[in-house]
Amino acid sequence: DVVSVRERISTVTWRYHVRAIRTTWTRDSFFQILELSSNYGYKPEPPPPPPKSDLPPITVSESRIIINLWDFSVEDNDIVNVYLNGSKILSNFVIKNAKKKITLDLDVGYNTVTFEGVSAGRLKTLSAKMEVTDTKGNILFPSSALPDLEMARTNVTEPSGYYTKRPKVKWVIYRT
Repeated sequence: DVVSVRERISTVTWRYHVRAIRTTWTRDSFFQILELSSNYGYKPEPPPPPPKSDLPPITVSESRIIINLWDFSVEDNDIVNVYLNGSKILSNFVIKNAKKKITLDLDVGYNTVTFEGVSAGRLKTLSAKMEVTDTKGNILFPSSALPDLEMARTNVTEPSGYYTKRPKVKWVIYRT
């Protein structure tokens, strides 16, 4: 704990850390002696830098959010894996025109959602739209406010579109 001590003559206030409290009991009263230590030159550790994000980071206050993910053009069998903070939460998901709800339980602080491309499908690129809602369906970030999820058609086997080297797109979500 930290206490402030004000000198009577100079009226300077010093901040000290309490190291110990010694209590002495006598027949008529008791005394408490505080052992204090000064902490000159102490600088708290700066907060760690945020993780790198390929998509613009967003900030939410909810502990649970839903990412709606869908193919906004022709369904061509784009396939992704989705990870939250390194744990796989969706495996070999085929992106369709119908929205797929992906529920995320967020930790306080920085959370990293990683989209790993498995297949770019039959057409040009792996592409999808996203929107973020709360559990009640209220839209927190509409698809117009978020960039499209896109991965180039490189390192793929033709015509299936499966990646030989899987691309990853990271997205940082900060929970307050």
